[in-house]
Amino acid sequence: MGVFSKGSITLPGGAILAYGECGNGTPVMLLHGNPGDRDDWAGPAKLLAERGFRCLSVDRPGHGMSTPLPAEPGRAADAYAALLRSNAGGKAIVVGYSMGAHFALDFALRYRDLVSGIGLVAPYLMPRDENEQPSGLPGLLDTPVLGAFLGLALPMLAGGKIRQHLEATFRPAAAPPDLIDELGGRFSTLSSLTAMFRDKNIFLDTYRNVLGGMANITCPVLMITGAEDAISGTASAEAVRNALPGVLSSVVDGGGHALPWTHASLVANRISGRSA
Repeated sequence: MGVFSKGSITLPGGAILAYGECGNGTPVMLLHGNPGDRDDWAGPAKLLAERGFRCLSVDRPGHGMSTPLPAEPGRAADAYAALLRSNAGGKAIVVGYSMGAHFALDFALRYRDLVSGIGLVAPYLMPRDENEQPSGLPGLLDTPVLGAFLGLALPMLAGGKIRQHLEATFRPAAAPPDLIDELGGRFSTLSSLTAMFRDKNIFLDTYRNVLGGMANITCPVLMITGAEDAISGTASAEAVRNALPGVLSSVVDGGGHALPWTHASLVANRISGRSA
């Protein structure tokens, strides 16, 4: 049996925002990386549920069992606000992993009244190449003939790249082969790849605004980073420390990017306020 019980809400217009839930107590909304889904958070959420937290681990729009939303800045934040208002009493700690940290900050800037605290785990808040441009693939996938061709070819072409990304995510830890097989298959589907490209485009369009707005955040902020993170590097963490001198920052010696998997207990400890 999995960690989460399944839940969902229907948004205006009919889109579905799906999530997994476990525990009772203080609400915590958990946002996964890119690619990813609710199960990114299974390890820490199980431990948090045992410590008096109610975890709502969201399948971000287009990922997992959530249906896509228009690729417009703020649409995902509106969906998360609807979830917290309808299912969490209107306020929660919001924790994002990897690119999910960007969307957690974006949500906090748009809906400050719904956020009691922020957690950033291995945050990916800026592209490694500042000249990176949004991809045209999502638009091509919407065209009838070329979209049909790409729909067949893209999952086959992307499988190896996804595996390489996952192996880098776990580095310096050895990535468990069975887990890489499972995640690689799950994240190489057309729906997952489409959501990944759309999210990356929104990220590239909005990350400067989010970085510039961080200094206006007044709620408590926790950040957990790996000292050997091969995905985020150090630039994102440095940007957070510069914008928020009061951030409670924890660096995991020997940790990479996959902290919710490799250091689930430590992540849960930090979020729940324990020192060990």
